Amino acid sequence: MSAEKELKRLQQKVEDYQHENKHLQLEVKKWSQYCAYVAGTSIGIILFLQLFASPEPEIVECEECEICVECEVCTEPTVCPEPEPCPEAQVTPKPKPIVVKKTPVPTNIDPSTFPRTYIIQKGDNFGKIAQKIYGRASWAQWLADQNGVDPSKLQIGQEITLPVPKDQ
Repeated sequence: MSAEKELKRLQQKVEDYQHENKHLQLEVKKWSQYCAYVAGTSIGIILFLQLFASPEPEIVECEECEICVECEVCTEPTVCPEPEPCPEAQVTPKPKPIVVKKTPVPTNIDPSTFPRTYIIQKGDNFGKIAQKIYGRASWAQWLADQNGVDPSKLQIGQEITLPVPKDQ
């Protein structure tokens, strides 16, 4: 094989490797974002389960007294002596349901007040900003895209642009 053919073959191989490398970098970025999303969702599910999945104590009927309670500390039901009444079950109250207050969608957004700037405050994220300014938290990704900002890299004091509202 001539030196020119070998050189062309090697150059083609380099181009193929570069193309494959670029493709793999895009895949890594996509999966990294997906994993970050799944991790955030998992934390939310764990918190939900901790709030709403508290076990009720099991009531056990026994011959020696009317009702005994099997608790997490005792391995067997409590047995009451003849003259004493059974101990009362300690029931932990269920947490109150969280009431989500719906914010009405502003119908009077004046497009002439846009675009304008907004300074990121403590606790802000694109969902909260989109809800506060446009009345739609679902516009969070649109707002991030309009600013070319990765939502996970938002910083206090950062200035973003609030664009003209998109068609509702």
